[in-house]
Amino acid sequence: MKVLALNSNYPSLSTVCDKKVFLMADSSLAKSGKPWFLPEYAESFAYRPHLVFRVGRLGKNIARRFAHRYIDAVTIGASVEASPMPDSAIANAFDGAAMIGDFIPIEEIPDINNITGMMGVDGGETTSLCSADMICKIDEIIEYLSQYFTFKIGDIIYSGFGTEAVTLAIDQVLRGSINGKEVLNIKVK
Repeated sequence: MKVLALNSNYPSLSTVCDKKVFLMADSSLAKSGKPWFLPEYAESFAYRPHLVFRVGRLGKNIARRFAHRYIDAVTIGASVEASPMPDSAIANAFDGAAMIGDFIPIEEIPDINNITGMMGVDGGETTSLCSADMICKIDEIIEYLSQYFTFKIGDIIYSGFGTEAVTLAIDQVLRGSINGKEVLNIKVK
């Protein structure tokens, strides 16, 4: 299983989709319902929410018009960045760098191009993402990535963030939802 994460993908941060991709190991995933332990190897950690899509079939060089067939579920997640770190690849791909919620089957989503994800800390200010606002839509992302990577069942795509990073601290609780259904609950320890 691969975890692929794009950088910014919303007009609030850029006018173009940043197609720089981080490839992460499956050990980068920090699942909802489990605590997230603040590592000691960096001074600070910050997260950025993403809409996250799961691949449901094998594919390579996928044409955009067929790309929607390759997604079987969606959730909200967060990419976590450690700072300062000597290597930006490690700063974005260490164990636990990809927080992820519980997946909702795509059949339960009325419109893949109009998914609303929300994430917040401790019931405070919430960040909202909508797939309708993404600069590169999921079909374009799949077409682009499948040129370089063979998609396998279970691969995960973080579709790009749209906000500035939010600093993490011990005892915070991150909550996230997709179309109003809570799918992510992670306590920082």
